[in-house]
Amino acid sequence: MKILKKLGRTIGYFLLIMLLFQSCRVYQGQKSTLDEAVQLEKRVKIRTLDGVTLKFKKVEQNDKGYYGIYTSKGTILQTPIDENNIEALHFHNKAMSIIGTSFIGLVCLVYVVIIIVF
Repeated sequence: MKILKKLGRTIGYFLLIMLLFQSCRVYQGQKSTLDEAVQLEKRVKIRTLDGVTLKFKKVEQNDKGYYGIYTSKGTILQTPIDENNIEALHFHNKAMSIIGTSFIGLVCLVYVVIIIVF
């Protein structure tokens, strides 16, 4: 019985740590343009003049204008982007996303270890 309790507690802590290491995305503070987004092919976050936030895997341009590419339920979709309705466009900052996720997970891990020891 003690072994089952200890195993259950260990599995619980493992699942908690895995949950805390889930990824988060950090975006750069400086504003960019749609042309830069097309050229760099990075993830972008667009805030419209209406206050709506749109997130895309990348932005593409063709004869008709700009399109935001995203995935929904395994299907790749594209949405037209009105360049006159953009308040701000920010690129995904991969390095800070990794650092932020790791730091939060590490702090939680230390907290769990302190709880177990004391």
